[in-house]
Amino acid sequence: MLLLSGPPGSGRTSHLLDEFRQALRAGPGARFLTPTATMAEHLRHRLAREGLLLRPNLVLTLSQFLAPWTQDLPQVSPAALYLLVERTALRLAPREFTRVLRTPGFCAALAQAIEEFAAAGCDSGRLERMLPPTRFGAPFVAVYREVERELAERRAGLRSGRLERAAGRIARQGLAGISKIWMDGFLAFTDPELAVIRSLAAHADLTLTLPERDGPRPDRDALLAMGCEERRMQRVRARPAAGAFRAPSIGRESEEIALRILDLAEAGREFREIGIVVRNPEVYAGPLRAALERFGIPARFYFPEKLDQHRTARYVAGVIGAILSGWDWAGTLAALRYSIDSPALDRFDFLVREKLPGRGLDGLAALASDVGIERRLAELAALDSWRTAALAPAQWAARLSSLGPALGLPDPGAGQPPPHWRSHTAALAALEAAFAEAAAFLDPDRRIGLGEFWTPAAAVLRLTPLRPPDHRRNVVHVLSVFEARQWELPAVFVCGLAEQQFPKRRTQDPLFPDAVRRSLAQQGIRVRAAADREREERFMFELAITRATSVLTLSYAETDGRGTRQMPSQFLTLPAAPCDSPVRPAPPAARFVDPGGAVAVAPRAFSPSGLECFLDCPFQFFARYSLKLRGRPLPPQERLDFMLQGNIIHDTLAEWHRSPQPIEPLFDRVFAARCAAASVFMGYRTEYLRCQMLDDLRQFAADRRLPASADVITEYPFEMEIEPGLVIRGRIDRIDKLPDGRALIVDYKYSAAARVAEKVEKATLLQGGLYALAVERELKMQPAAVFYFGLKKDLRMDGWSDPPDAFAAGAKPLTRAWIDASVDRARAAAGQIRSGRIAPAPAWAGLCRLCDFRDVCRYDGAAQAISVEAPVR
Repeated sequence: MLLLSGPPGSGRTSHLLDEFRQALRAGPGARFLTPTATMAEHLRHRLAREGLLLRPNLVLTLSQFLAPWTQDLPQVSPAALYLLVERTALRLAPREFTRVLRTPGFCAALAQAIEEFAAAGCDSGRLERMLPPTRFGAPFVAVYREVERELAERRAGLRSGRLERAAGRIARQGLAGISKIWMDGFLAFTDPELAVIRSLAAHADLTLTLPERDGPRPDRDALLAMGCEERRMQRVRARPAAGAFRAPSIGRESEEIALRILDLAEAGREFREIGIVVRNPEVYAGPLRAALERFGIPARFYFPEKLDQHRTARYVAGVIGAILSGWDWAGTLAALRYSIDSPALDRFDFLVREKLPGRGLDGLAALASDVGIERRLAELAALDSWRTAALAPAQWAARLSSLGPALGLPDPGAGQPPPHWRSHTAALAALEAAFAEAAAFLDPDRRIGLGEFWTPAAAVLRLTPLRPPDHRRNVVHVLSVFEARQWELPAVFVCGLAEQQFPKRRTQDPLFPDAVRRSLAQQGIRVRAAADREREERFMFELAITRATSVLTLSYAETDGRGTRQMPSQFLTLPAAPCDSPVRPAPPAARFVDPGGAVAVAPRAFSPSGLECFLDCPFQFFARYSLKLRGRPLPPQERLDFMLQGNIIHDTLAEWHRSPQPIEPLFDRVFAARCAAASVFMGYRTEYLRCQMLDDLRQFAADRRLPASADVITEYPFEMEIEPGLVIRGRIDRIDKLPDGRALIVDYKYSAAARVAEKVEKATLLQGGLYALAVERELKMQPAAVFYFGLKKDLRMDGWSDPPDAFAAGAKPLTRAWIDASVDRARAAAGQIRSGRIAPAPAWAGLCRLCDFRDVCRYDGAAQAISVEAPVR
């Protein structure tokens, strides 16, 4: 038995493959074993490209190799193990677990701990004998013991049990003609794996590899104790040319990687020669997939998807949820969203959301005007009997499996991308297997309702991985760090090099803290403590950066998905340049024109708020006023938003000024009418806001900072032409005619005092100056003041007056130059709108966070924190 050790990049895999090639030419008695199926597939493809034809069973995983010796002990799936642990823990209900037993993730943590101890060769009996005193030790052992008993009754086992059974049988029966075995890609060996190695070495010439790592290596010590000869290999791979960049966000980092891949392809590099190594697939898989698809880069992701996140599974889950809810409209809409791909669904979605809350398919059918939607609703109506049916688990599994094919994806010959079609087909098979697994967990003879079957079925979907087949050759390889350890690629990107991302933050296990783990390790139970995991992070980084043979690019995002600042990883020692350093020149500013070249947007009239919207960001104006895009209607409990609150306040004050009366009943009437029209949910939040708004109105009614005036104009509409062909339209909340004949102009803002003060200071402000000009032209009155009156909580008046301190302290001077400047800015903004300018260009940091259209403009709002003027490719 020979052990090859050495640092990453020392050529251990290449050395073993050379020996394996020679052995294949000599005879069929050789096997090459890897930890994962994708690694085995990669090596088979690598040998096939060299012209070496071989049967698939010559390169396979350790589990596949041992299958003939473990056929009578099937391995329990992660989903089935979780269900067993959850049912056992709920049945035993240990007092120590009372507060956390039903919290999300706790039973998953118990299952993970059971697998960890089993992998260390420690059953419940051994753990009970060696476990030091700890609060959660006894209840955990009780759950562990019961899970072992149930597994024995089901004649199933964990991976460790299968390894131990295979080791014993191989030791007694031999290997049936296999004379030479290579094992590569394993980062460490557990005690059950060491038992298998001992039995293999007794019947075959065995060569295996282990990478060099810091800290104690009990698996290496155990191999040497077996009589294994160790040969250390030195690093032979030349270090690639390395560089690093930083991006303002994870999405921007993913796009920059895609752009640089395109540059490599333009320089002659094949896609299959490029890899992206990811430490946190759960964070980076989505952004990378979106960026690569956007730029037309074919890619294969070597980590599994979650079955419950697949479109087909979401449709099935949505239908079941809708049935169990009595066809709640919101849940039914979610199911329809995954089953219908039509613009009519968007219109139907908006219409239904405006009518929420609602329940029942008849009401939905009455709102539908599209044949496809009506047909789908009719198909769902046929499932209504499921709500009250009682069937055997196997019958429920068959019924639920029939929902996926009904999704009706287009035929691949009709233009459906083959990868998507393969994914759908794989999801259908996985769903059928998942429902069968859930049914096997339940009493086969007891008839149950859909809700009782769906509880374990949903857990199985959540824990089942999905691996759609993908045999394309010329694709970019997106690999986890663990998967990448047998790969060598000319160009490699390692992303996510930020603190807490790579290295991941390691904390002590709450069930078994480090002190307990160290005590167990001293007694021969190899479980890892936080320090061991931290050393593993360093090794993972060394492994990742040694996968490239020519070009290595490291990167990190300066903000995470929530916009929180991130520090660069302690592993990143290269200077990271901003990703906006030009890889290719930025395109010219966007213009909106029709195919013939004429400007497609040339409105004649504008509102002051619309022009301010353009000055805030041209794309925001384009989306809101030109395309007239609307945001999705809010759910009923959120419909009393800032806009509706402001409208209620304005309506109340307008009527109060026209017809003085007690403000409380007036407000209650306006509030009830507005909320009824918007179908606002009358819950705690609504009542809290109602009370706050009423208090603010009472405070305003009692305030005397506005001068008493018998001549008040409210909600005054105006339309004025400031130059030929350019009309400004608007509505002024309040105009007071002062004793000297001048006008006091007031615009109510249901905003806090600080927001009102900020508005006066905005560089893009037009409203005040245009209102003053409108009063001057339309009413022939000289403006004395223009004020924004903040009504929320602390009353605040901010604005302009002549003289400045005539009505409120701190007011700015109201001058002809100020009015003319507003008109000039309005004229310039209108000209740019008519020229077709639509490129995203936010005028102030933070605007993107508040924008309804940030998901479609492709402007990276996080970049504003670094440079608002940063070019966007």
